[in-house]
Amino acid sequence: LYQTAQGSYDDTFELTVIANTIGEGLAPGAEVKFHGLAIGSVKELESVGYNRQRMTVVLDPHQAGALTTDTKARFTSSNVFGTAAVELVSEGNGPPLRSNQTLVMSADVQAASITG
Repeated sequence: LYQTAQGSYDDTFELTVIANTIGEGLAPGAEVKFHGLAIGSVKELESVGYNRQRMTVVLDPHQAGALTTDTKARFTSSNVFGTAAVELVSEGNGPPLRSNQTLVMSADVQAASITG
């Protein structure tokens, strides 16, 4: 019963995202979006060297089924108040993305910032 209450048996879809920039204001619980709709949240953030971070994101497994291996991640604003979020972009090319894979943000991705 304890494990059921903690979600141990829930179907999960996790991804690791490595970013070469820091998303200002990004925190655990931040939204992960796909086509503008929230499909998950940031579970964990970890610094991995100067100006780099590793994020673990948890997605709704049914929504994550639309993601393919061409999926890219970028920082975006969650709403008009400037809350930081992660957006996944995919054109649908390639085989389906599997859980527990790693995405690397391209070096030209701009950091999310409240002032920006």
